[in-house]
Amino acid sequence: KPNLESMNKIIAEVANNMQQRKCNNRVYFPSPSLRFQCTVTLMLISLMMGFIESSIRDQRHHFRERDLPEHRSIAQSNVQDYTILTSEELYKKMKELADKYPDLVTLKSSQEMYGLPTAGNSNDCPFEAESGCKNWILTIEDSVSHPTGSGSYKELPEILLSGALHGDERVGPTVVVETAVLMLDSANCEAERDESRRQSCMSDLGNRGIDDFERQWLAFCVASRRIIVLPTANALGYFRGQRMEGNYDPNRDFPFDLRDYSTCMRTVAGRTINEIFRDHLIQLSFTYHAGMESIAYEWGNPTYYDGSKSPDDVAQNEISRGFSDFGGSFQTSPVYKYGDMNALVYPVRGGMEDWAYAASWDTSLTKPCTPSSVNGQYAPEKTTYGPSTLRAFNILVETSDRKTPNWNTLGTTEDVFNPQSQGNGHISRNIKLATMMVDVVQPYTRLLAVEDAALPNDIVPERVHLSCVENDAVNVSQEKKVVQIKWTVGGGFSVDETSLVYGKWTDFAGKIKCFSQPTQERLNTLLATETIKQTSTQTGRTRWHQDGATPIGGSDFPPGPIFSAAVDLNDFEGGDTIAVFAVAKLDQSWKEQPNSFAPNVPPQSHVVNARTNPDWYHTSESGMIVQGRQHWVSVPVTLVIADDDEAPSTPTEPISPVTSAPVTSAPVTSPPVTSSPVTSS
Repeated sequence: KPNLESMNKIIAEVANNMQQRKCNNRVYFPSPSLRFQCTVTLMLISLMMGFIESSIRDQRHHFRERDLPEHRSIAQSNVQDYTILTSEELYKKMKELADKYPDLVTLKSSQEMYGLPTAGNSNDCPFEAESGCKNWILTIEDSVSHPTGSGSYKELPEILLSGALHGDERVGPTVVVETAVLMLDSANCEAERDESRRQSCMSDLGNRGIDDFERQWLAFCVASRRIIVLPTANALGYFRGQRMEGNYDPNRDFPFDLRDYSTCMRTVAGRTINEIFRDHLIQLSFTYHAGMESIAYEWGNPTYYDGSKSPDDVAQNEISRGFSDFGGSFQTSPVYKYGDMNALVYPVRGGMEDWAYAASWDTSLTKPCTPSSVNGQYAPEKTTYGPSTLRAFNILVETSDRKTPNWNTLGTTEDVFNPQSQGNGHISRNIKLATMMVDVVQPYTRLLAVEDAALPNDIVPERVHLSCVENDAVNVSQEKKVVQIKWTVGGGFSVDETSLVYGKWTDFAGKIKCFSQPTQERLNTLLATETIKQTSTQTGRTRWHQDGATPIGGSDFPPGPIFSAAVDLNDFEGGDTIAVFAVAKLDQSWKEQPNSFAPNVPPQSHVVNARTNPDWYHTSESGMIVQGRQHWVSVPVTLVIADDDEAPSTPTEPISPVTSAPVTSAPVTSPPVTSSPVTSS
């Protein structure tokens, strides 16, 4: 331990000598012996601080460590190192995705979409056709399953992945583009109808660390969400390797908790993000930064820098802890710390995070921007917000202590979705975070098996969904009076209640459809109908819960809870067609609030109210919809009670649907976690 008293004397002597020995604007240093003492002391301090930091890191890692479920590793023959992509490489990868998968992705610039100028000059982004750097937006959505303007198109839950608001913080852009590559390659493979090509792409994805469950899971995410990828919001800063866009900081450019509203919306980055939020109803968003390692959420502004939590703090905390757990750790980095920005990072005025969360409802802290002619005029109406636009959890991820981490800390493709993978690193763990965000934006449930027969994928990309009355049907012998059905639940954390609901298709009288969510009122009416039956209610936890999934279903099932219940067929007879679907309620604790929060209002975010408040209903300027509900239903399966002379040779025999690969009565082999789109009916 250094002698602090002697060290202070040395520093004081250095300062005194330097003040006394200035001559002709040159500074003469103290004697060689004094310089030696300073050098040795500083070296000792540096070594001591390194030891302390290492000890703290080890203790923090131990404190956050928990038993994670065993991850099924697969043999890989093509492990690749992740590298930081340049602006041109990012653009080329996005262009390749748009060309390969036109039904799943579109690529447009904010200049084309919103008439914004480019930032920079002819020396910037020379790979662009025009002078300056464009802000490219990659939108992932299944245009076959959800045609533009359809009900399901309008109700897709929306996520934003923003890579770099500060151009010198380099991890984020590569993370979001590599995430898009994995998701789209998986979705295209799962949608492939030609069996030889399907086997080829499955093998390729396996060699890249994506097993069957992960491929099917990623494909489901593409088929049932809208994912907006903005790799370089600050396109100019990223190209130049600079924090700012020209002379302005994009993360001080938003109209929230400012003193002067003529200083916002001066950057093309800020305007691009503003237009995206005006066009959509973003529920969850990542904004990637660097300079420390943490996951932080609202509040992060001076007005609430008094220890107050946000009205949505309970949900924000649970989601962020889940991200931290799934991201995992690696040799140079413990699991991410998590908490609100005021406590964990620092408060800022004009930050993107608090603006995206609260500018539509905490109206005392926002006003329209009136910027000067920097980057051209920007109408004040563009920052005049209705009550629906800005209610997102916009989560700040500080990816790494170094803004450009060392190449050997970025990670590899080895078992990329395993938090304990030897290939974990700054890029690979944030790919995990991004895909988890896409999953938890909306709850879902999915039927997995009837007796020992696995059910096929019920949501597959690029499919026009036909009637599941005929397609998802299983023949059952009339002698079979009880049928055991298994299902899973995802897209959240706590399963507050779940059960099976069943009855004759004729008794549902068109009140439920195969690929849409019923309104809460319609579902309540169904459950109150005398001829509609319901199994006993069960509770559990999803794979994202801090204590792990329960109930556990065994190695033949995907990660997550595996519920099972018996469907009583005694009241049915030969020739009856019975609809069976799972129903689940999740995360009702998110309605709770911390002891100290401000302002004094109920939870205000879309993502909380969409799963806890049936009266919640919001629309965007472009017609996007967020409809609240408490219960989420699966795609039904049809049980066909065979007549005596038509009884099958096995107790249950699935009928192969036209929307997926054939299914035999073999045991379940890693079926995907999928569910129905969100269209209300």
